[in-house]
Amino acid sequence: KRARKSRPLGDKQGRVVSVFSDRSKEAEERVPERLREVLLAGCHRIHAGQVEELPSELTASAVVSKFQESEKGEADGFCQQVLLIFQGILATMLLYPLERPQYESLVRAHPEKPLADLYGPEHLLRLIVLLPVLMESGSGVQSEATEEESAFSDTLDRLIAFMDQDPMVFGGAE
Repeated sequence: KRARKSRPLGDKQGRVVSVFSDRSKEAEERVPERLREVLLAGCHRIHAGQVEELPSELTASAVVSKFQESEKGEADGFCQQVLLIFQGILATMLLYPLERPQYESLVRAHPEKPLADLYGPEHLLRLIVLLPVLMESGSGVQSEATEEESAFSDTLDRLIAFMDQDPMVFGGAE
């Protein structure tokens, strides 16, 4: 199986592309239906010319911190990695073309703040969908997962469940 090349959330003509377009089916299936609906609603808002109001009241870092607390120290390294990846790829892989001017403006207005302190859970959810694809494409070869990769994947699944169920994030499970 060939690893897919990741790309930003827009095509070469700048048109909006769903976060699940050209992504691994496995990545889509690991996200509960309700969270997929959140992602697709965000895609539709962008397609209608609307962007999220930023800085977000509920930040990606606040969601990760609350998850970290709920894990009672078992996910500290994972949470640090997620925030580092978020910081590193937000501008290039997690934004739709329509969101890029807003990003530029935010970075100019808040140069000292980490991006996870400006963006909210919807952008974190976009990262979560891409993480399995990024992990797979890191080696370029599909192989047996190492113990570390398995632990990361298990913790990622717990973060997804946390985001789906915690009332602070997207209203919690219905």
